[in-house]
Amino acid sequence: MTPGAPTADDPEGYVAQLDGWRRVTVDALREAVKAVAPLDERIKWTHLVYVSEGPVLLIRAEAERVLFGF
Repeated sequence: MTPGAPTADDPEGYVAQLDGWRRVTVDALREAVKAVAPLDERIKWTHLVYVSEGPVLLIRAEAERVLFGF
């Protein structure tokens, strides 16, 4: 597990554990992703993963950064 990363069984629980700049950043990224593509959001590999016939992108909150990856 990544140090400082939240753990949860569902996306809402994941985000609920965040605060401050990490919460603001993750909320903005989630909103942008949901606005542009009908992807399924789930927890996979202990972070947010967006899926459409396989993983498409991820959002991972860590202690010192928020990672947005394809």
